[in-house]
Amino acid sequence: MGTEAIRHELAAAVARDFPRLEKAQVIKASECYAQALEYALLTHKDLALLVIGRAVFQIRAQQSEEFARVNEKLDEVLKLLGQGQVPSEAALAVFRQALVNNRLLIDGDVENSMVIVGNNNVVQLSGQLLSELRKRVTLPGDLPLGSYLPLARNTIFTGREKELAELARALLEEGENAVVQQAVAGMGGVGKTQLAVEFAYRYGYRLAGVHWLDLSDPEQLDEQIARNGLEMRLDPWPDKQPEQVSATLHAWRADGPRLLILDNYEDPDNANMVLGRLHGAELRLLITTRSRNWHAGLGLKTLALDEFSPAESLAFLRRWLPEARARDDELAELAERLGHLPLALELAGRYLHRLKTKAVSEYLSELECALEHRSMKGWKPGLGNPTGHDLSLAQTFSLSWQRLESEVARRVLLAAGYCAPGEPLPLEALEGVGGSADALQEALADLLGLGLLKEGEPPTIHPLVAEFARGLDEEGEVLADFAAKIADLANRLNSEADRAGNYALFAPLISHVRAVARAVEKRKIEDERVIAAAAQLWNSLGYHLNAVAEYKGAKAAYERALEILEDHLGEDHPNVATLVNNLGSVLKALGDLQGAKAAYERALEILEDHLGEDHPNVATLVNNLGSVLKALGDLQGAKAAFERALEIFVTFLPPDHPHIKIVRNNLRSLGNSGAK
Repeated sequence: MGTEAIRHELAAAVARDFPRLEKAQVIKASECYAQALEYALLTHKDLALLVIGRAVFQIRAQQSEEFARVNEKLDEVLKLLGQGQVPSEAALAVFRQALVNNRLLIDGDVENSMVIVGNNNVVQLSGQLLSELRKRVTLPGDLPLGSYLPLARNTIFTGREKELAELARALLEEGENAVVQQAVAGMGGVGKTQLAVEFAYRYGYRLAGVHWLDLSDPEQLDEQIARNGLEMRLDPWPDKQPEQVSATLHAWRADGPRLLILDNYEDPDNANMVLGRLHGAELRLLITTRSRNWHAGLGLKTLALDEFSPAESLAFLRRWLPEARARDDELAELAERLGHLPLALELAGRYLHRLKTKAVSEYLSELECALEHRSMKGWKPGLGNPTGHDLSLAQTFSLSWQRLESEVARRVLLAAGYCAPGEPLPLEALEGVGGSADALQEALADLLGLGLLKEGEPPTIHPLVAEFARGLDEEGEVLADFAAKIADLANRLNSEADRAGNYALFAPLISHVRAVARAVEKRKIEDERVIAAAAQLWNSLGYHLNAVAEYKGAKAAYERALEILEDHLGEDHPNVATLVNNLGSVLKALGDLQGAKAAYERALEILEDHLGEDHPNVATLVNNLGSVLKALGDLQGAKAAFERALEIFVTFLPPDHPHIKIVRNNLRSLGNSGAK
């Protein structure tokens, strides 16, 4: 038996032998006894060990006797319940304590039938017996007498079993004789309040009371405490609020354990003062918050709440839409589009449930801009609102945005909004937006702390938050800057990959290059710098995909880049020639030799017009044309092309230049057709 166990048993002994002492006095007395024993161990070790050993023996004997007595009484209670009888008040006291101490296995709750297993008894409670028992004992699904929880239990609550079990361990098991402060942190709309409400109804039977404090405005703390005291019907009840607060806090601390739910508490800077006022051995604090920036000294445990898993999303949507209404694959696609965010899924579910002729496929086609769809903008609030929170997704995210004070963090979020959702963010490109590595790290800390980005190495952004962020960049100013930054990064990574022979260097950027390039095209920004960046992004992507032999993807990327440049620079611009040449190399790899020949000939014609017939860049194109002519079987044409390319290179480049060696090898490969 360790020191903590001895302290616990001493407290139990003091409470038993001095029943008139208040809880605080019991704890203080047991502390004094424990300190005396610890001191005795230092000064009179042999004697102290003898005393402690005898005390431990007596405690264990008493424990064993008490346990046997309680078990016998509990057995009698369960047998009576099994016979359909409601036990006496004295017997029910034992039953209540067994419930609080989690000594009974329970399946079900008061909303349905309930099965209780304990002491080799299996009892089913339902009908009249369950109704009678509920009047005298708090059962799973009910709240203790005097509790205040203004939100009803959500009948379609889905999933979160792991999180509920973790909260139960923290608040009901680990918290014995200790102050427990537990936060549930996550982005807006992830279901923090719903989790707290479900926890209260599911485990309230193990508590002396559940008390709800809306701390969206921390200035209203006293009002919220007093409101709970009023619900407890404390007698006498003072007339003035300060005395009401004192009376309520005293009642909470005198009898427990009690669960205090601090909903929507977003003030880490003043948390020490608020949590200090709610200090007490019998109090368990459960905080719902978007913030993760809590000072370590608070001793606050944090449970990070993420979006639903795909299985949870499907199960939740099925509560709204039966199989006759929608297929699993349709609901899976809907959940993916909404990023598995519980609030978004609820808004979609209630909308489709109401509009019974609306097909899921039709609804999906309307969600290109999900935040602008009427289902996501507070549609028909009269249909019900389990938490009382805002039914507008944009407004939900806006609450976090408004608390973001750093201008750098705001720009970083807007830039991140153009990245691929759910993918590790490109920190090098974002660093250019933030101004420096240190500034970026501070910005990321702010964004993670408010739930606007998701934890990860590097962090990621939720698709709906990304959509919200893009909407804030009304003029596209951040997009213009970020597109240039990520285009430069893509170009540099391709060069590094070539030098190192490691094309995996570019891979993490692929999805972001696509996302930013598409955003530029969609915005139709006329800034030449932005247009050039978009073309460069598609070109860089094509270059990488070509290098890793993903030729179809490379062809599509080059064609997108070519379309942009032709629209803005004309069909005969030198930059267009470069892209046509790149496209030709991919067409050749795909086996479209005629297409490759046409591309090389077109690129050659453009460059000859701009650079003349004897420029080294022209020679490169002539050599490329020769290679495709050779593949087509036109060996004389290939020979002529290689000879022309060699003549230009020899004129402008040193004899040992790699380009010259390549062309000579090409000529030799023609065999009997001749070579220089």
